[in-house]
Amino acid sequence: MFAGRRPVSTTHNAATETGTTARSIPELTRWP
Repeated sequence: MFAGRRPVSTTHNAATETGTTARSIPELTRWP
């Protein structure tokens, strides 16, 4: 979903997506 935000490896993104997305959702909601 946020693959275009940071140039990370596909393999690393797959594992990080679980934790990154979890933090990205609340962060995006905080934006005005």
